[in-house]
Amino acid sequence: MNLKRYEIIKIAILTCVVLFSISMALGSLFFVRFVIFNDADLLPNGNLMICQYELVREESQGGIRSSDAVLIVDPAGNIVRQISAPSVPLDQPHEAYLKQDGNILIVNCRNDTILEVDPGNEIVWKYDLRLLNWTKVNSTFGPNNIVNKPSGNDWSHVNDIDLRVINATTQVMLVTVRNFDMLYEINYTSARQKSTPDESDITWYFGFPNNYTLLNHEHNADYLPDGNIIVADSENHRVIEINYTSRQITWSTEGQLDLFWARDANLCPWNHDLVLISDSLHHRIVEFNKSSGMITWEYYGNLVQPYVALYINETTILISDGDNGRVFLLNRETNEITREYDTPIGITQYARLLSIMILIIPLADLSLKGYETIILKKKIIKREFWPSIIVSIGVIGFALYILIFPEWLLKLLVVVINALIR
Repeated sequence: MNLKRYEIIKIAILTCVVLFSISMALGSLFFVRFVIFNDADLLPNGNLMICQYELVREESQGGIRSSDAVLIVDPAGNIVRQISAPSVPLDQPHEAYLKQDGNILIVNCRNDTILEVDPGNEIVWKYDLRLLNWTKVNSTFGPNNIVNKPSGNDWSHVNDIDLRVINATTQVMLVTVRNFDMLYEINYTSARQKSTPDESDITWYFGFPNNYTLLNHEHNADYLPDGNIIVADSENHRVIEINYTSRQITWSTEGQLDLFWARDANLCPWNHDLVLISDSLHHRIVEFNKSSGMITWEYYGNLVQPYVALYINETTILISDGDNGRVFLLNRETNEITREYDTPIGITQYARLLSIMILIIPLADLSLKGYETIILKKKIIKREFWPSIIVSIGVIGFALYILIFPEWLLKLLVVVINALIR
């Protein structure tokens, strides 16, 4: 074969291979299904309750898919109940809360609603944040304030609720609204009797839109046993406690603990000095002693972006590694996973697909060099081939590493993506 013609063919083949790999890697983001987990709980009967949503959105049904669901998973890993469309249309559910009467409260994040679902998967109550007029709560919340200007999906990014019993007849609900930089409380007992939200049911709030000295895109606020509140103040990279009565921040990890986009914080039930924190973009769970200012335990494992971590008992921690599509129980003394539910369509599959696309390029290059060396009777490898051969072998090693350990690439991707979108 004419060498000049061969060189043109070789360049054309390599160009096609590169373009194919890039198009497949990028195209798979839009056409391959990936599921992410948010909140997870261990139910009294031993089942797991998991909130999941699909990363790539199908807008043909307004963003609603059956894969956006609350799953009930038994100890054997079987899905024994799924709360999803068509009976319960969900759009990125972030929190599911099992009530004592058996109903489940679901925070339907991108739809800006809180739903209550009965055991038959029927919606029995709906609380729509878009119907509130915050000017009635505080006159400084004008018509142009974000709290009064619903727009599209994910306007509020409501991401969590918590319930507290005030007395024999009254329960209140704490609502975490990320995009408002606010928490607020409603009289749940009263609101539950109404078909539309009523501003008069709002009994307390903390924060103000864009006042980042108070809150900045927070997640997962919870009541403490004394009625005060703990919350992961995500964009301020801290966990804080708020005195309910004075509305003052009474404790913070700021200056004591290096956090990167904390997503969840839970007080230890048997030792109120200890706080369990999901340090999501440091890819770890950390237990922090408020009195000593010291880390008492931490876990990295293969975590990609942990969403929640909960104390189950003195030796067991439940972790939802959201972007990795895993929920598992961990023995904190041995760091052994004792039970795990892993979605078959998690984003780790994308990392492995990406590694295969990367592999194609150096393999094609080495194949062409082999053809030129052996078939074209060159007999020996050209000296100028060696640098690219070494690079190709390095790329193959890198791609194989990702194929075997995809969490490494995912950790890098979630940090880069979060830096771009936030």
